[in-house]
Amino acid sequence: TPSNNNNNSSSGYNTDPKFAKYNKMASMNIPEGAILQKMRQDGLFESDIKEFLSGGGNNNTTNTTSTSKPSNTPSNNNNNSSSGYNTDPKFAKYNKMASMNIPEGAILQKMRQDGLFESDIKEFLSGGGNN
Repeated sequence: TPSNNNNNSSSGYNTDPKFAKYNKMASMNIPEGAILQKMRQDGLFESDIKEFLSGGGNNNTTNTTSTSKPSNTPSNNNNNSSSGYNTDPKFAKYNKMASMNIPEGAILQKMRQDGLFESDIKEFLSGGGNN
């Protein structure tokens, strides 16, 4: 239908080739929130995400130096697991998720899906086992 073909990639997102992966996701009618989460998971800077959302065509004058994953920047590597989460071995799976820059909300959702109690989740978030 015409409404599906004009949903995302051709109506508003930046068509710069560096965003091809995300435009393809949009053309498959994947929700914008999921696309943004994937962009963050892939390590794109917020400025790149804003550039993608701003639309426009090949806007080569817009900050082409930070087009892909940042390489081991402290702000990305210390995002989650080494900055405040409990390192108890029972939380190893969730610390690994955090080290992969998966958003905290997604980690909490996975913890609940795995059947952890809210007290365990609070313990994980507190950053220490011995309060």
